[in-house]
Amino acid sequence: MSAKKLLFLGAFVFFSGANGNGVCVSMPGVLRCSAGFVEEFPKGSFGTVTLSGTHVKNTVRVSAGFFSAEKSDLNSIDFSAGKSTFKDSRLKGNQLKIAAGHVDFDKTNVEHDIEIFSPDVVLEDSVFRNIVIPTTPQSKDVIMRIKGRSLVKGSITFTGGNGKVCIENNSKVNGRIMGAQIITSDC
Repeated sequence: MSAKKLLFLGAFVFFSGANGNGVCVSMPGVLRCSAGFVEEFPKGSFGTVTLSGTHVKNTVRVSAGFFSAEKSDLNSIDFSAGKSTFKDSRLKGNQLKIAAGHVDFDKTNVEHDIEIFSPDVVLEDSVFRNIVIPTTPQSKDVIMRIKGRSLVKGSITFTGGNGKVCIENNSKVNGRIMGAQIITSDC
């Protein structure tokens, strides 16, 4: 067996054994976590991070080109990604911070306030508390689309005062929308 194959196999065995009894598997540029519990989420930079049925106890702190969580329970998160997708998931920690080019929440429950650094945010059939979109150099044309039967229990705040929020008929924001223009037409 070549040295390259042995190194790859060694990294695979170490990583999968070190993170939740084989729940997470890493290979160059990719991290995949399947159904199960992970005490300590691996830190690092990856091209792609995929969670499927994964329950993470501690903070997810990672950089990725693409981040996807499906049917997963995450505690606190602090990560950056080119694109982030959450589907049928739950974010339950009290420190929730996402920096991404695009963030998509589909049937996701966010139990605490969240900060989202992204110019393009979609909430579909999801439930949130308060949402803050902080000012960044890239935040001059920020749009949030609230679709399906989404519910924001609190407020949505664009600290830069230049956001747009598009709300479909069946969605609801119980609090105030600050620093944004409200659009009720086609999202």
